[in-house]
Amino acid sequence: MTDSGRDTRLRRELSDEAQRIAIDAEYTGRQHIMAGQAWRGRATKIGLPAAILGAAVGSGAAGLTALFGADPRITAVIGFAGAMVGAVRLFVKADDQAAAHSVKGAQYIAIRSEARRFRKIDLNSDADLGTLRKQMHELGGRLDALREVEPREVPPWTYKKVQAQIKSGNYNYEDDPLWERGPEDGDTGGDDNPKRV
Repeated sequence: MTDSGRDTRLRRELSDEAQRIAIDAEYTGRQHIMAGQAWRGRATKIGLPAAILGAAVGSGAAGLTALFGADPRITAVIGFAGAMVGAVRLFVKADDQAAAHSVKGAQYIAIRSEARRFRKIDLNSDADLGTLRKQMHELGGRLDALREVEPREVPPWTYKKVQAQIKSGNYNYEDDPLWERGPEDGDTGGDDNPKRV
C-alpha cells in the first residue's frame, strides 16, 4: 500500500472513531441530562414539603399549639413529619443528583461537539496525521475519564427515551430555518448542509 493509501485509510479510521465518540457522547450526555431533569423533579417533590414543614416547626411550638387548639400532639406530629422529610431529603440528596447528572451531561455534549468539529473540520484540513492522531487519542481519553466520574450510571429508561427523541429529530438542526442555506449562501444542495452528527 502506498503512503497516500495509508494516509487515506488512516483519515477514514479517524473519521469513523470520531463518529463513534460523537454518537456515544450524544446518547450518554442526553441520558444524563434527562436523569438530571428527573432528579430535579424529585428534589421539588421532597424539598417543598420539607420547607413547608420546616417553616411550620420553626414558627414555634407555642404558636402551633395555639393555632390548633392547644393540642400538643398536633405540634409533635408536624415536628416529627418535618424531621422525617428532612432526613429523606438529606439521604436522597436529590438536588445534588440533579446537578451532578446535568453537569456530566453537558460535559458529554461538549465532547460530542468536539468530535463533530474534529470530523468535519480538522480531518478536512491540511493538518498532519500525527497531530490528528494525537487529537483523537486526547478526545478518546477525555471520554474514558469522564466515564469514571460520578454519577456513572443513568437510569435504564433514559436510553429508549433519548433514542426516540433523537429519531424524531428533537436533537437535530435539520429543517430548522436558522440552518437552511440558499444558493446565495453557497449551498449546492449536497451533503454539506450543517446538521448534527
